[in-house]
Amino acid sequence: MKSQPTLNSPFPLQSNDIEACHFFIDYLDDRRLLRDNIPFHFDGPAHICSYINDELNDYFGKDTNSINEVISDMVHNLNELMPTDENMALFHKNKRACFWFWSELHCTDRRRRLNFDIKKPNPGNHSERVKEVVSKYKALYLSKKQRRLRELKEDWARIVNNESFMRFFYDMDESTCQYVWDYLCAPKYNISNMYNPVSHEERNLSIFNFFDFYISSSAEKELLVNKIKPAINQRNHRERMKVGNINKRFYLKNENVEKLKGILTKRRMTADEYFNDIIERDSNGK
Repeated sequence: MKSQPTLNSPFPLQSNDIEACHFFIDYLDDRRLLRDNIPFHFDGPAHICSYINDELNDYFGKDTNSINEVISDMVHNLNELMPTDENMALFHKNKRACFWFWSELHCTDRRRRLNFDIKKPNPGNHSERVKEVVSKYKALYLSKKQRRLRELKEDWARIVNNESFMRFFYDMDESTCQYVWDYLCAPKYNISNMYNPVSHEERNLSIFNFFDFYISSSAEKELLVNKIKPAINQRNHRERMKVGNINKRFYLKNENVEKLKGILTKRRMTADEYFNDIIERDSNGK
């Protein structure tokens, strides 16, 4: 089902859809039915419609029949191009996909180079991201920039189909999700500099988006997942065995005691987790 502009009659033009209105501007400009001094900024759909009505009146000398023909053809073209609800279904149903498309459409340029970090423009919830993605998607669709949309869809299909190792993170409980988040807060990854989740769901989605958007190489993603998996398994094993303290004897300099406390607080880790993490990274040569 396609959304359509609100039209009480062909003329004067009325619409409450900002993307449709921008399409009307491009359509009429391509046919040289507008003067060269198109305003750089419009206040909203009503402003655009008022501008178009004035321009068509001026161009056709208030010949209503000619104006109606142009508007009817223009609306027909819009309805032929307007993306369907089926095109938008993925954004509503798949929160991970919606976050990735939102990141690509809002934080990269035409060449898909990072323009903005996610943290600042991120609305912080799925419903708002859906609105923003749908708006951007429609704008690109109607401006005939469908090549970029096609590339994004192909890339998303590759992510989903070729990166099955990410399934390890599906259905993480809140405790495990927090552990993975804390792991990625390490300076090497700095996930907390990129996202500011306020709920378990947002934290979970942010972890997926960190892999999907910021790490471009599938090999790098899989390597990181394979580092996190044993750390989670070890943690879960300790919890099952209810091992609160591991017998360990080593000398810690007095001046390092406070440093260690600060590190553990910052990373939200136990001493066991911290030292095991160091051992695992060093044994892997990282």
